[in-house]
Amino acid sequence: MSAISYTPEAPLNRTPSTVRRCALQLSALAFLSSAPLLAQLHLGSWTLVDPYNRWTTVNPNATTCSMEETASSSTVGPGWVVSPFTLPSTASFSVTVRPTNNGDDDLIGVAFSYQASTQHVLLDWKRATQSFNWGDPTAINDDVAEAGLKVKKIAGSFTRDGLWGGTDGLGVSTLAGPVGTGWVGNVSYVLQFDITPGRVVIRRDGVQIFDVLDPAIGAGRIAFYSFSQDAVAFSNVSIAPAGPLVYCTAGTSTNGCVPAIGASGTPSLAANSGYTLSVSSLEGQKQGLFFYGVGGAAISPWAPASSSFLCVKSPTQRLSALNSGGVAGQCNGSFAQDWLAYLAANPLTLGAPFAPGTPVNAQAWYRDPAAAKTTNLSNALEFVLVP
Repeated sequence: MSAISYTPEAPLNRTPSTVRRCALQLSALAFLSSAPLLAQLHLGSWTLVDPYNRWTTVNPNATTCSMEETASSSTVGPGWVVSPFTLPSTASFSVTVRPTNNGDDDLIGVAFSYQASTQHVLLDWKRATQSFNWGDPTAINDDVAEAGLKVKKIAGSFTRDGLWGGTDGLGVSTLAGPVGTGWVGNVSYVLQFDITPGRVVIRRDGVQIFDVLDPAIGAGRIAFYSFSQDAVAFSNVSIAPAGPLVYCTAGTSTNGCVPAIGASGTPSLAANSGYTLSVSSLEGQKQGLFFYGVGGAAISPWAPASSSFLCVKSPTQRLSALNSGGVAGQCNGSFAQDWLAYLAANPLTLGAPFAPGTPVNAQAWYRDPAAAKTTNLSNALEFVLVP
């Protein structure tokens, strides 16, 4: 189970975009299953993706990132400011959006499940209904952008006409909307996104406005979005990944023990300790260890006739050897280890350097000489790293 190899996440495809840096503060909430514990990180690596070379980020600071046009023009196309991290397929995040140019009426929004400017899901919001032809060749010409909110899918390609109206027959389609009225200038709105595989629930200022199903909804980056709308401020970004999520089935030991995995604390990358993996109901006086992976969950038989399953996709990384304590033959043994302290002591461990939003899968292994393969496994959990 030692580390074999690790391939970092592919770099963001920025061609032919102009890339600039934008700083903002990312406030991360603790997991939904526990009391809120805040961890903060100032990020300087959000990137501006600007296919039409019409955008800049002006006066970014610790809490706010503003998108502004480099010059007023009828040819200002779409632009995105993209997070450096990828959220898992089950996660929540929120962002405050404030259009500050009260004299314009175009599109603002937030993208999610973002792989590239040509591959993502987008919540956008038009202030007033407007017909405009951008002059791009389209299979379907959709020149009317209706007032209100829409959820759009961009799948492999886009045109400005397609993003404007919501369909182009090439890659842009509208999944839901328009709903509601247009935005109001100099008003702050809190947009919340609750993502699970194939589904997103979107709220504005705490009120649900969309519940959308589509296979494109899943893991991906976050991106701020503006299309011909000057001076939009995005701030107070927070992520609240769901978890830790316990999954898979623990094996039953020779003496009938069924270990149960858990975790406590906050998996904050700003800390050198404070996130403890634990397993209870182990057989007493057994040797074992935790192991983890960054490739996702897996469920496969541990061995023929074994009741255990390997629930972490390889490659995996072992932590330190442990003894369960307790009484031999009874189910009163346990393991506990601080995962963050292990990372601090082993900076070259599998997955390092980690980024906020990285999902980690962990499981426990222990010796059981009379069992198949002379070992057994606990169930598993997935947790998501926060800043």
